[in-house]
Amino acid sequence: MADAPQIKVSGAGSRRDAARLGQTIGERVAAEFAGHDRSLHIDRLRLTLPAGASQAEIDRAIRRELARHSGGNQR
Repeated sequence: MADAPQIKVSGAGSRRDAARLGQTIGERVAAEFAGHDRSLHIDRLRLTLPAGASQAEIDRAIRRELARHSGGNQR
């Protein structure tokens, strides 16, 4: 199993909000790969989200970025 990713955030908001968002993103990325049998190495996954982004906006941004890294082969 891979090491836990280092999550860095910037922008407006509190450290607590940033930590919560980082945790949510980590969980959603892990969920995207649940059941996949091929490995994928991503050095950096960079997301830009508006303040107060909804879960759907977060999921779309994650899928877009993962597709970019995997050559468009994500769901």
